[in-house]
Amino acid sequence: MVNIADVAKLAGVSTATVSRVINNNAPVADATRRRVDSAIDELGYESNNLGRNMRVKHLQLVGLVVSDVENPFFTSVTRGIEDQAHLAGFGTILCNSDENVEKESQYLATLRAERVPGVIVAPVGPRHRYLERYAGPGLGMVTIGRRVQGLKADLVATDNALGGESAAAHLSVQHGYDSVGLVGGPPGLASAEERSRAFLTTITQLGVQCSEEWIEAGDMREESGYESTSRILSASQVPRAVFVVNNLMTLGSLRAAREHGLKVPDDLAIIGFDDVPWAPYLDPPLTVISQPTQEIGREAAKMLFDRLDDPARPAEERRLAPTLLIRRSCGCGE
Repeated sequence: MVNIADVAKLAGVSTATVSRVINNNAPVADATRRRVDSAIDELGYESNNLGRNMRVKHLQLVGLVVSDVENPFFTSVTRGIEDQAHLAGFGTILCNSDENVEKESQYLATLRAERVPGVIVAPVGPRHRYLERYAGPGLGMVTIGRRVQGLKADLVATDNALGGESAAAHLSVQHGYDSVGLVGGPPGLASAEERSRAFLTTITQLGVQCSEEWIEAGDMREESGYESTSRILSASQVPRAVFVVNNLMTLGSLRAAREHGLKVPDDLAIIGFDDVPWAPYLDPPLTVISQPTQEIGREAAKMLFDRLDDPARPAEERRLAPTLLIRRSCGCGE
């Protein structure tokens, strides 16, 4: 029986391209479409999408490795990836590295051994040699959210610097807070570093005080947000506002403020990075720098299929603009 791989081989394209032509759900160059149509006619291939997709062994799969499946950011990104992959006739295999380098390496090795044609990965940290195996010729890799220095792989991420600048400007310009703290991320985590660096640079340019004892680094989990903010609030002087570089740590910051007897935002204003579904229902509702999470997922899937179509093309980086969602935790009215 002729299958989609036979058509792809004869037409000299990827199975993803054949799927796009058959389903007519994504742009394909006219010349490429004619080659695929010709191969379909020559082989007598008959598409049966429902039957093919129900037979799991025939479903084309791509890998998705996220660093924390419990983080709502990755939940939303995954939805965007799956939606776009489904349109292209692909399924996804979801793996959770749990911010662990060894687990990430093991998952990528397994996906490679299973001959998965491409992966989308949120790297745990700085560059690691095992990442290069998927970024090399003949394999597809797209990274999301976090840039790995020196890795020649496609990237889809938020404009983290713009987000950090927006948070700093809102606290200092819109509210006039003259002292601010920062709960950043672990060293080597590019996304957190970009947000922190832009925030601190903007605060300095605006002449706002940010003492060294008000700058802490967490591990992107709720408990570290709590511990980092507790240390800031135990300093000899306490800042008027705090910027936290991810959603889970922001929840920890809110808990720390409450346990130190501070009322948000009257005593301590807080802005977080990343929105969460329950942010509008917190007391007070949380002001955040919101990332276009589902769009990040959709763009990552599109880039992966483009990479599978043209493995030799130069690596590309796409940065999507975040949005400041003003609620009450920063000091604004409802």
